[in-house]
Amino acid sequence: MSDDKEVHIGRLMQSIEDKIPLMNDKAINGYVGKIYREDFEHLAEAIAIMRAKYLKKIIDCSRTPPDGLNEQRYEEIKRAKLAFEGAIESFHSLKRALKRGHFKLSEK
Repeated sequence: MSDDKEVHIGRLMQSIEDKIPLMNDKAINGYVGKIYREDFEHLAEAIAIMRAKYLKKIIDCSRTPPDGLNEQRYEEIKRAKLAFEGAIESFHSLKRALKRGHFKLSEK
């Protein structure tokens, strides 16, 4: 590839990358609407509750006599763990999008 073509492609890609934050902001606001600080707080609170439920399932299992443990109890723990981890991942995705400027927090 010639140097001129590489420079042209480089400039084209940079101009597109410069527009990405605005495109994301427009798309996110179009689908989600305004995002507020309270949205983060509510999600964090929901995650704390999910964490507590997950840990309770573990503790309940540890307090169950060995002959009372079964595959179903461990499946419940597994589901609670997956839900909790998914919620944390969602929070991090939202935070990452905010840090990258994909949307701005709105004031109420």
